[in-house]
Amino acid sequence: MLHHNSLGNYNFLQGIEPYSSGVIADENFELVRVTMPQSIKWDAGFDEISKYLIKENQSIHALASIELRSPHVRSMTEFIEFNSNYINVMSDLDLLINELNPIARTNVVPASSSDTETTMHAFSYTRPTANSSFKSFVVAGAGELSGSALDSKNIIRFQDTSQDGLSEKVRCVRDVMTDRLIKLGVGWTDVTTTSIYTVHDVQSILNESLLPYIHTASRFGLQFFPARPPVTDIEFEMDTRGVHVEIFLPGK
Repeated sequence: MLHHNSLGNYNFLQGIEPYSSGVIADENFELVRVTMPQSIKWDAGFDEISKYLIKENQSIHALASIELRSPHVRSMTEFIEFNSNYINVMSDLDLLINELNPIARTNVVPASSSDTETTMHAFSYTRPTANSSFKSFVVAGAGELSGSALDSKNIIRFQDTSQDGLSEKVRCVRDVMTDRLIKLGVGWTDVTTTSIYTVHDVQSILNESLLPYIHTASRFGLQFFPARPPVTDIEFEMDTRGVHVEIFLPGK
């Protein structure tokens, strides 16, 4: 179900309580992705985002998606607890729309990192554009869960990391991405970046089950991150976006 965030100038696809499943900018608006210059604790990251948006003459409500990096994989209970704290921050910032969080999110655990706390990696926001010939969107990260409930019983091929098990996990996440794209009113032909997060060898699976399926998006290749999804026993995660402007902030 799509909902409109009139303050942020985008529609969002309703997800679970802590985050939306994806966002798409309104007509005459575009999404801009900004990568943070260094690790900064996730909640303090919102202060930095607010300062940046003020300089860009945008309000905090223009914030449409964020990308987090966690120091370790959490149990399902720990992940739900983190999300509870996260949604409280969203509420304190007055970002909720009718008690729904409109902001999409990707949250993964790098295979090698010195961080000891969850950090802000990147964010996307809306701004006016004179070029409305393309659709600008971000699809939130998703792992191999069937349904929307955060429950280990819903993990596809639970604790099976064989090539056959991983293949089914990849197909599941591929189909979740496709479904979200369709519900946002776009398709793989509109995608500019496809990101993969896993520590497993899935190259042959991607060649067989993903690259031929995503058609023209494959010409941009796949952005691969040696990383784990944030929840124990989830092994493969993806996100996608159609963003034409990406900014890397300089370090301090």
